Amino acid sequence: MEESSWRPMIEALQQKGFRSTYLERLQRRLEVATGRSSLEQEMLQEMALSLGRAQDRINVSLLQCEVLGRQLDEAESRRPRPEDYPTLVEAFNAKRDEALMYREHLLIQREAIGLRNNEQLDSLYPVPPKRVAQP
Repeated sequence: MEESSWRPMIEALQQKGFRSTYLERLQRRLEVATGRSSLEQEMLQEMALSLGRAQDRINVSLLQCEVLGRQLDEAESRRPRPEDYPTLVEAFNAKRDEALMYREHLLIQREAIGLRNNEQLDSLYPVPPKRVAQP
């Protein structure tokens, strides 16, 4: 017999104040099932939050890469190059490396919770190529 078929009866008898050894046994069983269910729910919520945080980290890194990339594009169009040009290239490549690391962390986290279809990560989170300081 499934729990769902006797749960309403248990709850109704509890509200009436009915006393029975069998009712107590079923109440304890219901408490365990409810506790397990809430624990499972809590675990699923934490997994979703954790994946969300991992996605936030890579999105922030890619956004910072994009901002630095546009600054580099502007700097490369000017002659002579700005003095901070090599520093911009270095900062861009550091953010790029960070984005790659965070994408790898997301991949590992997804695989750890059983999500095996990860081919789309490269297209969802495309990491730009390294930049080289041009004279």
